[in-house]
Amino acid sequence: MSALHVSWWNWVAATSVQIVVVVAVVALLERLLTRRAHPKLAAALWLVALAKLAAPPTLESPLSLARLAPSDVEIVPAAPTFAAAAFWIWIAGAALCAALAVRRHARLRRELLEGSAEAPETVAAGVRDAARRLGLRRPPRVREVPGLDLPCVFGYWRPVILVPAGGANAHALLHEVAHVCRRDPLASLPPLAMQILFWFHPAAWIIRSRLATLREVACDAEVAGVLGGRATEYRRMLADFARGRLRASFQGVTALAFGRSRLVERLEWLSPRPRCRGRAGRLAAAMAAAVVLAACVPLARSAPSPFTWPTIDQTQGCLQRRFVVLEALSRQP
Repeated sequence: MSALHVSWWNWVAATSVQIVVVVAVVALLERLLTRRAHPKLAAALWLVALAKLAAPPTLESPLSLARLAPSDVEIVPAAPTFAAAAFWIWIAGAALCAALAVRRHARLRRELLEGSAEAPETVAAGVRDAARRLGLRRPPRVREVPGLDLPCVFGYWRPVILVPAGGANAHALLHEVAHVCRRDPLASLPPLAMQILFWFHPAAWIIRSRLATLREVACDAEVAGVLGGRATEYRRMLADFARGRLRASFQGVTALAFGRSRLVERLEWLSPRPRCRGRAGRLAAAMAAAVVLAACVPLARSAPSPFTWPTIDQTQGCLQRRFVVLEALSRQP
């Protein structure tokens, strides 16, 4: 088992170092390119970073920024005893994170679905209309939950839209139906899996948070496209909700960092500003991102083959033969 532990350590150590480079490059690209393009491009960049966590650190590319041979990817050599201890700590942490995720999902299911009831016909009609406008053939189920603050989508395989007692705004229903149309509940599972496996690395948490935010932004873009000239009403609704969150009592560091700041970012994406809406602009941004990512995601690079002197029979011309003879004489004692 010691060989397995050492191999695991080499893989984790190399991936942990490489993902820092990838996340830094993706964050820079998102800042420079996608703010003038479309949120789907930003999501594609972060999906590449997510794929890097699952890719082997020996993945090669001729455009790689690194000059490491695949055999040199072992970043930090570890003793077998240390590697074994780190392996079992990783197993325990991943099992704990997985258990907490399952427990949280079961608790939410119990609290939300067990106390829910069939939504009024007016709300169900609003969901059907939103599904029709977004091109969703089969409208999702909708249930009413007393005490719920705002509509949300719950479930992975057959998502259900949950609305507060008394109904919900038509624009908010459009946003939640857009989540179902995009299959966002299923799309949230791979980032969660990588976060569980790399529970010790901040990059996994950053990638999952950015993808969650960009899913919200993409739904906002879908709703704004459907509303057309009435998109300002949707942005006003988000602004009113953000204003209410800012007035709310302090709910902890997590709520402050990932709740309110996410709303502010969504409002920034919806704000009118110059963007590369043309197909050529988006294509240029995507090509630039692809070239840079091809140079940093596969961070292994094949080492050049060592130079070998040719034999006398392989030489061409007197000058080459002279150098071969001199090299052979220099190796003689």
